[in-house]
Amino acid sequence: MQRRDALKSLLGLGVGMASLSATGISPLAMAQASPTAIADLSEHQPLLASAMTSKAGEHSLTLVNADGSLGLQATLPARAHHVAKHPIQPQVAVVARRPGTFVQVYNYETQALIADIHAQPEHHFFGHGIYSPSGELLYVTENNLKTDQSALAVYETQTYSRVNTFPTQGIGAHELVWAGDGVIAVANGGILTRPEQGRKKLNLDTMQPSLAYLDAQSGQVLEQVFLPEHLHKLSIRHIAYSPKHGVVIGMQYQGEMTDAVPLVAIHQRGKGIEFMDVMQEAYLNFRQ
Repeated sequence: MQRRDALKSLLGLGVGMASLSATGISPLAMAQASPTAIADLSEHQPLLASAMTSKAGEHSLTLVNADGSLGLQATLPARAHHVAKHPIQPQVAVVARRPGTFVQVYNYETQALIADIHAQPEHHFFGHGIYSPSGELLYVTENNLKTDQSALAVYETQTYSRVNTFPTQGIGAHELVWAGDGVIAVANGGILTRPEQGRKKLNLDTMQPSLAYLDAQSGQVLEQVFLPEHLHKLSIRHIAYSPKHGVVIGMQYQGEMTDAVPLVAIHQRGKGIEFMDVMQEAYLNFRQ
């Protein structure tokens, strides 16, 4: 079991997730009555969206209808990670996997590519993005190769032009979620990588993962929490938000495989990070 599977299992505690990203497949919309029900979209066709790679190594964005038929398959320039659904328009944004440099936006009704976003020079994306509730903005986690610092790249969605940059005050920002009105929570994974060295992790001894809360309008960091020093090798990667429970955190351990460390935690604003007890049978199935 991986850390993202652990986040999904917390749905039984009433923690709702915005996507089923553990499988790489994201519901384009979810019925409020059940976190697993897919709402009808586009001529009453329920859809699933996934970035995928074929056995032949070809990368694509794939939309699948509820009956298993193919709704859209678009070839991508490289491997992607996350698919974000526009809250109003029939659009999805697929974000390149680290250290990729593209975000492509498709209209899933017409199957047209409507935007092909490229990272700024000396920057790359980290695989995740979210739309604002109004659909007017798209936020994508990115890395500045000159400073090794992460930020949110902000795009308006009429022409998908870049309009702002919000530093996340950390390294290796990965997933971001809405965490209350006007607040974005960002998982700063803490792991430094550089494209010329592939996915090699360069700072394991000094990494400082954190969870940061940003004002979605100004980019101001409203709150930032760090892990205890002895757990600094727990990379905060994937997160989900519940109004009742706060931000649920899935972590990936960068230390010895024989170390017994917590991999799931919860954070509520104004408090410390609370690590969750996991039954030993389940814990032994986790892949750190």
